[in-house]
Amino acid sequence: YNKTIEVLNNSLLFDNGICSSWIVSDAGGYFLGNSEYFISSTDYNMSNKLWYTRIISNVSTEYCWLSPIMNSYNNDKLSVVTLVSPILENGNIIGYAGVDR
Repeated sequence: YNKTIEVLNNSLLFDNGICSSWIVSDAGGYFLGNSEYFISSTDYNMSNKLWYTRIISNVSTEYCWLSPIMNSYNNDKLSVVTLVSPILENGNIIGYAGVDR
């Protein structure tokens, strides 16, 4: 867990335009994001999230970009673009990684 948070936080060092980086586990359903160090309960439901429906509809196992949306980060309303990519293990999707910019 601590190493995951460290990696998420370090992603901010590469681009100061990154609002949040996050990981969602397909098996456990949890969400880690470095914008507010948010960890959901294990019943986190990603199936109703826009990014999930977009990447599931993408036939390949590559990344997908989402259209800009308005989102709140650090009490500011920002136009945010999200990049999402599946995390694969032995050819199977075990989760998703994303960056909001």
